[in-house]
Amino acid sequence: MYSGNVGQMLDVNLSTQQVRTIDLDPKIIRNFVGGLGLGVKILYDEVGPDVEALSPSNIIVVAPGPLTGTHAPTNSRTEVITKSPLTESIGLGNFGGFFGPKLRFAGFEAIVIRGKSDSPVLLWIDDDWPAMFYEEPFPAEPFKGALLSRDEVNRLLDDYYDLRGWDRETGIPTRKTLTELDLDYVADELAALGFIPA
Repeated sequence: MYSGNVGQMLDVNLSTQQVRTIDLDPKIIRNFVGGLGLGVKILYDEVGPDVEALSPSNIIVVAPGPLTGTHAPTNSRTEVITKSPLTESIGLGNFGGFFGPKLRFAGFEAIVIRGKSDSPVLLWIDDDWPAMFYEEPFPAEPFKGALLSRDEVNRLLDDYYDLRGWDRETGIPTRKTLTELDLDYVADELAALGFIPA
């Protein structure tokens, strides 16, 4: 049964420039609820009291709240947890917006960033369904035992975008669609920003 948790964590090592996907223990997700609970648990397990906050041995955990990505109102908060250089204790922050739901939809409960890079790094998380949707058969009827095909999902997404009048690559409504909705001013703004052709 789907519990709202996707069960994976993205581990980003800036020192080695490597990224790993780690399966989280379901007990940890259940016992340390939400982005704050999970983030503090990961920080506690991985960063000891002797680690200085500004050292490469410290980590930053970014984790969406327990209802992020659902239809519950005011639910899109994402927590940022690290060892604070001000207090040398837990440092917390949070933000709203689309990042948390997008992270969940990409298949991750959290991102752990560790190490130090000599130059700026861009972390690109590809928009794909979690691997469990392709590797684990559906548990219930009417699709019990069926597996999704990546090719079929991509074909269905393309069909959906075409029906909605959205660009297949960007997911942004086309100028034609915006004009049909009497949203020419939005199309003009998107074109000025370079999101759609002028």
